[in-house]
Amino acid sequence: MALCLRDADGNPVLGICLEVQLTPDESKRWSWPVYATTFRARLRCPVVLLVVVPDDTTAAWAAQPIEIATPGCFLRPVVIAPAQLPMISDRAEAQAAPERAVLSAMAHGGGPDRKPVLEALLAGLMKADEDHSRMYYDLVNEVLPKDARELLEALMTMTYEYRSRIAGKYVAEGRREGIQEGIRQGEDSALAKFCADLSERLLALLNDHRVPVTAADRERIMQCRDHSQLSDWLIRAVTAGSCAEIFE
Repeated sequence: MALCLRDADGNPVLGICLEVQLTPDESKRWSWPVYATTFRARLRCPVVLLVVVPDDTTAAWAAQPIEIATPGCFLRPVVIAPAQLPMISDRAEAQAAPERAVLSAMAHGGGPDRKPVLEALLAGLMKADEDHSRMYYDLVNEVLPKDARELLEALMTMTYEYRSRIAGKYVAEGRREGIQEGIRQGEDSALAKFCADLSERLLALLNDHRVPVTAADRERIMQCRDHSQLSDWLIRAVTAGSCAEIFE
């Protein structure tokens, strides 16, 4: 993933090559300089290689300078590991410093305390402007493991404010047209559309996890118009092995 920070006039000031590295891989020490220098040539500004890792062993390996040419020409990756960053699970703290909440979610969002960390992240993103909220959301989503990504999307989906702020670009792409049309037509219609969208997401998640869904289960999900109930089911579906576990 590649990001570009720009000044008030839109000129590139810093490029970020983001890499997620789960284990040491010596081939990356040959490919990473290519990514960084290519991006630098395209942007014509400084570039940093940011590597997100899950443990100290991979962090120590990734942080080693990469020799590009002699004498003294090295690429020095910036490494983010869980031990280097504080965990932020308090919403007020995240709202006071959204960028710190982003780094916390990148480092700890896949860990055992992922839910409060991701909830704090979303609360923090509400304090950033819309463009930064979406960029930060995509950044975190890029580095999370699959089950944590699903939880983050579930948490984002079940709250109107988060959907409006963070999923706005997907609305523009036509992927949330039903919700937006419902909002324009009135609150009651919007709630119905919102519940229908939650139902579809829940069924898609169950399908992805190969959880058996009977006709009765499907009907119960599709007919539910309680968005709080659907949100609870969506959260449970991230780890459930059967519909019975979701409905209990």
